[in-house]
Amino acid sequence: MIRWELLLASISLTLISLSAVTLNNPTHIVINFGNSYELHISPLVTSDSITLTQNNSNIVSEIEIISSSNHFIVNVSNIDPFVISLPPGSYTFELIKEINESNNKPTNIVYNVTLVLSIQKMRIVLHQKILYLSGIIGLIFSLVIYVIRKLIH
Repeated sequence: MIRWELLLASISLTLISLSAVTLNNPTHIVINFGNSYELHISPLVTSDSITLTQNNSNIVSEIEIISSSNHFIVNVSNIDPFVISLPPGSYTFELIKEINESNNKPTNIVYNVTLVLSIQKMRIVLHQKILYLSGIIGLIFSLVIYVIRKLIH
């Protein structure tokens, strides 16, 4: 005979443990781009940072970061990189112009900009709160089934 309360309790404990687990394996993704680059940050990512740097030492790049809700412009150089943490979503990094620092004139050549995406923490499931509450409710039901079974026998 199947012990339903034990089966439900084990499934509930699995749901609770899945809701609490995060991966703490730092990952670095390096991307070089010239004109534009599209980046999608997964909803599973909980801790990230993006670093933009110019590869040429005497060039300052003006980059526009565009998302579905807003956009802003940053200046990036080899000496002064730009670091930001972005929430999950889709982003476009567009190179607007590059200025030569020695003569303060725009360059005609497109130099590469380096984008480094560093991911520190990731969840393994979405909707952690729902899984946690489902596990708690399952444990309560398994306890009720256990008590009813003991009262009947």
